[in-house]
Amino acid sequence: MLLHDESVRNPGSYFAYAGYDRFYKFFNSQEFLGLEKTFSMMRLTDVSKCFSSIYSHTLAWAVKDIQHGKEHPLAVSFANDFDSLMQYSNYNETNGIPVGAEASRIFAEIILQSVDVAVLRRAKRAGLVHGSDFAIRRYIDDYAIFANKSETLDIVQRAISDGLLTFNLHLNEAKTHTITRPLQTRRSQIISGASPALHKFRESISEIDPASRLHKPRKVRDPESIVRTFANDIKVACTNGGAGYEDVSPYIIGSVSSTLEMLISGFPSAPAEVRKDAELYAKAFDTLLSALFYFFTVHATVTASYQVAKATILSVRFFKDNLGATAEHIFERVRILIQEVVTNPSLLSVAMTECVPIEMLNIILASTALPEVYRTNVQDVRRRVIDDENIDYFSIVSLLFYFGASDPDFILEVEDKLGKEFLPKAAPRRVSHDAHFLLDLIACPFLSKQFRRGCAQVLLKGLEISAAHYSNMLLIEIERFPWFVNWREIDLLNHLRKKELRAVY
Repeated sequence: MLLHDESVRNPGSYFAYAGYDRFYKFFNSQEFLGLEKTFSMMRLTDVSKCFSSIYSHTLAWAVKDIQHGKEHPLAVSFANDFDSLMQYSNYNETNGIPVGAEASRIFAEIILQSVDVAVLRRAKRAGLVHGSDFAIRRYIDDYAIFANKSETLDIVQRAISDGLLTFNLHLNEAKTHTITRPLQTRRSQIISGASPALHKFRESISEIDPASRLHKPRKVRDPESIVRTFANDIKVACTNGGAGYEDVSPYIIGSVSSTLEMLISGFPSAPAEVRKDAELYAKAFDTLLSALFYFFTVHATVTASYQVAKATILSVRFFKDNLGATAEHIFERVRILIQEVVTNPSLLSVAMTECVPIEMLNIILASTALPEVYRTNVQDVRRRVIDDENIDYFSIVSLLFYFGASDPDFILEVEDKLGKEFLPKAAPRRVSHDAHFLLDLIACPFLSKQFRRGCAQVLLKGLEISAAHYSNMLLIEIERFPWFVNWREIDLLNHLRKKELRAVY
């Protein structure tokens, strides 16, 4: 379904997906409750290494049939054209398709829907009626099978397994398990256990104004005490549910971020005496940001870093624009929280062994919303990027954006490093990373024109295009129409919103 919803700001996708945009939302739906009333058992399973196991030629088998696909591999058809496209995007590999791209999801859906049809036909031959004897719900490569008899679950699971085997795919036996009423997944159970603590925390910080029906802050006396109590309550919930922070942190971060945004959206309609109370808002935001950074630090993920970075930028801009009296308190609090992430040993241990984690880079970039004097000290990260024997696109581009034109020494170090270690080895025709990197370097206004022209020459030579004739032309064109990073007009908040929306599965 093409996306025509104008209410979605900065859409990160060309598509909107009907139904549920996350599998866990199905388990919290009215549809799931209806299935539980009909069926007493549920079996959960998934396809083992789905995208990396898909053989691209099998698309023709799904669209037509195996015999036709094998006998007409070069025929002009939708299936063969789509197959070729996926191969080209994956360095001509036929085994596996790129993970994350929306085109890959469509490609996989064609194959898996063919399996769906085969499963329903086989169940019908076994005398089973979908909707009364059993039901199946599939979200990409995750299956939920419902029935009242374990024998029925076995029949349907074998049908799915055999249908997948046609396309050289397999169920993950290690992740296959059966639940009887009450039908509740482990994740749902853990979130249910954590919800009372989260509700108490949110209620201690915000309330709904009776006149506007929008959120306004409550009086917070001791932010540290509230966060400490909240963290302890979540620890108890995790211990009781046999869970770890990884099971609850995404849910908590999403909910706390939502509370922060509701306070911001409710500000214009709040009573005048509330809007004038800068300290009231400062303590509420201090509490929310402290909780966000705590649960991000104990379980840092890329998705969580988008939410925390977005909440950070929104908070800084909100106080800068509306509550100048306490803005410096929030700026300093944000600086300290970000600095704690940058120097955190658990993240540093990852950063020392590989490249700087994207989780850390997103948080560092959020500090660019702060006034210059409150910027995070990232010299250790900078040194690690420069000294690293590997060339990491995200680390270098992020730090170029972070320092901008304010640090000429860093620019010289980057140009020297890339000139010696990257440009001589770059293979833009073969390696997507190199092509993207070169195009963004060509557009970067902080780098010298001589260096950017050298990048243009490497790109053109790699694509077997005359560098002598077109390097200057390419430089001018990329300056006017940047590649991925729009260096001159970038709005980090919009980029983070796109990142959140782009996580469609």
